[in-house]
Amino acid sequence: MRKNIKKALFVLTLLFSLALFNNKVSASNSTISVKSNNTAIVGNNITVTVTLSSSSSLGSWDFTVGYDTSLLRLVSSNMESNGQRSVGYVTKNGQTSKTYTLVFKALKSGNAKIYVYGETVYGYDEKLMSVTTSSKTVSIKTQAEIEASYSKNNYLSSLEIEGYELSPQFNKDTLEYSMSLDSSVESVNIKAKLEDSKASLSGDGQISLIEGNNRVEVVVTAQNGNVRTYVININVEEKNPINVNVDGEEYTIVKRKNALQIPENYIETTVTLKGEEIPALYNEIINYTLVGLKDKNGNIKLYIYDSDNENYTLYQELSFNSNKLFLLDAEDIPKGLEKTKIKINEEDVTAYKIDDDSIYYIIYGMNLNTGNKDFYMYDSIEHTIQRYNTSMLNKLTKEKDRYLSIVLVLSFVCFLTMLFLLIEVNRDSKRKNED
Repeated sequence: MRKNIKKALFVLTLLFSLALFNNKVSASNSTISVKSNNTAIVGNNITVTVTLSSSSSLGSWDFTVGYDTSLLRLVSSNMESNGQRSVGYVTKNGQTSKTYTLVFKALKSGNAKIYVYGETVYGYDEKLMSVTTSSKTVSIKTQAEIEASYSKNNYLSSLEIEGYELSPQFNKDTLEYSMSLDSSVESVNIKAKLEDSKASLSGDGQISLIEGNNRVEVVVTAQNGNVRTYVININVEEKNPINVNVDGEEYTIVKRKNALQIPENYIETTVTLKGEEIPALYNEIINYTLVGLKDKNGNIKLYIYDSDNENYTLYQELSFNSNKLFLLDAEDIPKGLEKTKIKINEEDVTAYKIDDDSIYYIIYGMNLNTGNKDFYMYDSIEHTIQRYNTSMLNKLTKEKDRYLSIVLVLSFVCFLTMLFLLIEVNRDSKRKNED
């Protein structure tokens, strides 16, 4: 009998153990993940997403998000209870995830941990799920601390011109180089490598050349913003240069069309100077022909070429949205305006002002789209222009002069009246004294 009881107990224990084992194996898994950026700046906000997910349908859940209150302050949250705790449930079968968004403000430097605790998750079948949680640690620094960690390395590890040799030989501490090329060379390929991959590089690659000196700048900017400039002076032999004098300065005619920037409404053409065909640009609307002049430093600007008088005038084009103006010296300046100099689009230009406190200036020029010459009002704050109504100004000036004349006449009449009264008062006083 005892043996039978022992056997029965053993079988029942075995069945109970198997039931527990099967229950454990069949239990669904869920995860609660915490995600955000790895770093943050003191004073800025940090957005954190907390996601509950499972391979099977969710039923209900309860968990809380914890964080380091000395480093973070909760700004906003869509969690159901006090912004940190979520006690939620689904209303229909099939939902397998739920995401919450929390926004924290970074208070001070440190490593702030954001984590999940007190988690309980049930499936839609009301069975308890196993839960795996994750946490996130955000490195918080001040802007000064971040910038102090930036690399200061703004050196090149190599610099070369493909197919040619630099003088002197490259050294990362040597900032200026030179070389001479035949007049047939129109471009070179500059190769440069950074010593620090966090730095940035500009000025390398295929470079178009003009005859004479070409100053090429290869600029390295370190991660912290420090700039180092390597200069290569490439002298291209210039055969039979054509030199001209403009306003007392010596210039050289540009003979390569790829060195000229073509303004809108201009087409490529040529002019003949000293027996040579020179690249030029022509605008049929205003009948201007432009050529390129290069100064002693290699800077190129466009000049209006007057073939009849063999002279050159600097071409100064200003763009204002759809309007393009070529500035001219005004022949008939409206009365009441004073001539001055201002900067427009980094160019020094002649303008006229109404008074010292005004933000508006008057400029005179030719509209390059129509060929019409006119006065324009320039807004020095918004950098816009509109045609200027000179007739209105003249009318206002005449009105002002008329009122000024009236005031002067009235003032003179008042003066005479006062003088007459003073004389009469003086006479009365004398009569009384005589009596």
